[in-house]
Amino acid sequence: MLQKTVTACRFLNVNIGLPYFSRILIKNPNSAEIESLFINEIANSPGVTAIEEFAMSYIKETRKLLVTARIDSVAGVISFSEEVP
Repeated sequence: MLQKTVTACRFLNVNIGLPYFSRILIKNPNSAEIESLFINEIANSPGVTAIEEFAMSYIKETRKLLVTARIDSVAGVISFSEEVP
């Protein structure tokens, strides 16, 4: 059951992850709300002990959201920068 949720069927479960279709990929989204959603999702991830840095910016040319964070976790410090479609 867990394997199905993690791979093939995860996209069908609206209770897992971020509400992309209802709150993020909409006309005139609320950027403060989106930032809060990302921060809460990261902070509540297993092993995360603190969010050291977080930044979010919209790339107008590609119509993508750039999310950058530096996270303290039980495995050490993790930094990432991801473009969200």
